[in-house]
Amino acid sequence: MTHRTPHLLKPLLVRQWGQRYPQRPSQDTALLKTLTEQLSNTLPRSPACMHLRGNGGLKQAICSVQAALPKHCYVFRTDVKSYYASINHHRLMDQLANHVTDRDSLNLLWQYMRRTVEYGGTFREIPCGIPAGCSLSPLIGAFHLHGLDVEMTRQHRGCFYIRYMDDILILAPSRWRLRRAIAAVKRHLDGLGLELHPDKTSIGPIARGFDFLGYHHDRSGLRLSAVTLARHQEKLTRLYERYQRYLRAHRIALIGQSTIPRPERDPARAYLNPRPQITSHHDIVQRLEAYKRRFAAWAQGGLNTCEIG
Repeated sequence: MTHRTPHLLKPLLVRQWGQRYPQRPSQDTALLKTLTEQLSNTLPRSPACMHLRGNGGLKQAICSVQAALPKHCYVFRTDVKSYYASINHHRLMDQLANHVTDRDSLNLLWQYMRRTVEYGGTFREIPCGIPAGCSLSPLIGAFHLHGLDVEMTRQHRGCFYIRYMDDILILAPSRWRLRRAIAAVKRHLDGLGLELHPDKTSIGPIARGFDFLGYHHDRSGLRLSAVTLARHQEKLTRLYERYQRYLRAHRIALIGQSTIPRPERDPARAYLNPRPQITSHHDIVQRLEAYKRRFAAWAQGGLNTCEIG
């Protein structure tokens, strides 16, 4: 009888300080993607977890919230503090062992969680949390809170419950139902060693309005939240400042050359091909207004997708 040697995942590589996602070897990435496809048919999923493929996504989540607003009066909106980084490996493995029986798959799941990161020849083992930027992480993140989804949809039928990764929203017709639902959420998260984010938790009447998934919801309708617009404007401003910085540096490099720049044919702009879209403050205003118009068309069903910048 031959025994197959289990695959060993290589350390994740951080090439420069501040890199958002550590790089994983292509062979390990393909292996984890295959494992994701297998587990997507094995692990249970709840319709209330909207970010999973086949559950509706962002647009369906927003439409469901809008449809539920007239039936409820109070709202509880929160998310888990540092969700990916706070997941306990042993608790997660106990959950996975109830649904995954293949030993090789369990071995890969443990290596995926208990990963090693290399930076400048120094190796560091990560004792807690799951990696962001991996194809397997959204599925594992959804499964870890599956018990909360089941409890909220079965034992709190009078409330509207929805979850998008770690963003949790509960609508209730009365205060006592909302208090019971909030207590259940806190009790379940405490059992997993997780906690609510204090700066992103809000409780109150729906009439005051609330932000969820980058949009502001109230009785008057749906619109982009002030935070989303501010972030998009900040992104456009950074693009404009970077363009001006590069342009100044290129013009300085032209000083001393025989060619005299003309306003209508500035050679410093020739290196930008194609020409950037953010070259003035007027461009920032136009792009922000176009962003609002695109959202309005998406909200009315005219577009299939409307990404948040």
